[in-house]
Amino acid sequence: MSNRNRIVAIVLTALVGTACGAGQELAGPSSTAPANTTSTTSSTVAPKATTSTTSTTAESSTTTAPAPAAEARSLSEIEGGTASGVGWLAEPGLYEATVGQYTIRIEMPEAFTYIPTPDRALVLAPAGIPDNGWQVNLIAFTPFVGVIPADQIGIHQPHDPIVPDAAQPIPQDLSTWLGSINQMTVEAAGTTEGDSFIAHSWNVIVDPESGPTFPCDYGQCLGVLAQEDSGVWVMGDEFGFRLWQFDGAGDGLLGFGQAPLEHLDAADGFYEMVMGGLSLGG
Repeated sequence: MSNRNRIVAIVLTALVGTACGAGQELAGPSSTAPANTTSTTSSTVAPKATTSTTSTTAESSTTTAPAPAAEARSLSEIEGGTASGVGWLAEPGLYEATVGQYTIRIEMPEAFTYIPTPDRALVLAPAGIPDNGWQVNLIAFTPFVGVIPADQIGIHQPHDPIVPDAAQPIPQDLSTWLGSINQMTVEAAGTTEGDSFIAHSWNVIVDPESGPTFPCDYGQCLGVLAQEDSGVWVMGDEFGFRLWQFDGAGDGLLGFGQAPLEHLDAADGFYEMVMGGLSLGG
């Protein structure tokens, strides 16, 4: 196995591990104001009776065909191109990926990194991420299948089964689960409205002083969400995280963002760029 392939394998383990030294590191609303419309009514005044010469000018009209919709490029085509950390560099443009039952399109105004995974997850990061892989800003989209309840979140869950017996179904309102966990400081991060979805989001910081945690690559950690292909994803106190829960065309899809604490401002800008260019289909 080449050095690069070893690094990729390590990173993918880190993205989905629960604690054995590898923890999951996947971690503005856009609105369009309606245009002002002014309606003007003109009055007609009867002309005086005069003798006039009428000149008729033929009015020509030009019909312009609408520009064709932009073609989305599959993100899988990026693989094997220009390396960017443990992923591949993607130039600005419109891209598409399939994640489970969801078709995800993202129009990116800046270059970014696509990180392929063997799971039903789409993982994106800024351009030029380092080769250590897991210590980076990134955002992932995947259909999680469960949450770890509050009384189990500080325990390193077993790797087998992949979805621990302790896992419970994703609540209809994710904030209910977030609010039940003492070891998390949670604040609402806003709502993103797209053409076919609404996504509510929350910022999360882990507070190991408020309850049990376990050590992992992100500091003192909590097991948070279960994904049926990759196991329990974690959050640690050396990183800040953001979760998104989708309605509409994205119902059942969650977003998971992460960044080292010193890079949270940069992460905000990257999250805004991704969410601002996002559209979903079934």
